[in-house]
Amino acid sequence: MLAMYRLLLPGLSLVAAVSCAGSPARGVVDGTATTPVSLTPACVTLADSVQAQTPVTALTLVTPLGRPAMPRLPRDAQPGVPVHAVFRVRPDGRADMSTLAISGTFDVSFQGALRRALEGVRFHVALLRGCPVPGRGDFQIVGFSVVRPPA
Repeated sequence: MLAMYRLLLPGLSLVAAVSCAGSPARGVVDGTATTPVSLTPACVTLADSVQAQTPVTALTLVTPLGRPAMPRLPRDAQPGVPVHAVFRVRPDGRADMSTLAISGTFDVSFQGALRRALEGVRFHVALLRGCPVPGRGDFQIVGFSVVRPPA
């Protein structure tokens, strides 16, 4: 039996955004923040409101900047059973590790490796009224087996 794995990276869903001043906010390309954007008091209030009123599962899905190195399949992963991690992404584009929820594995070394990997990743965040708002990160690994018939 040959074990293989497939990595599915987060997809992207955006909230349409228009800057309050009528021009794009600094560091914004195609409705996503690509560089740190200084938050005005109004943006801080908006981000806090979105975070307080929206469950993690309903937040806009974000994608990482670039192609981050993620850990390999955990040792206890079963073929066809996804290992799934969901977390909130702050308006600054960093993962909020206090909200990280991992399912599908009890492998502590994998969980630590995933936590370390996510701490170093920056994400595209959606903009609402020109302000970066919290988003949802979603990471899945699905293992599968290839069984060769006897010769």
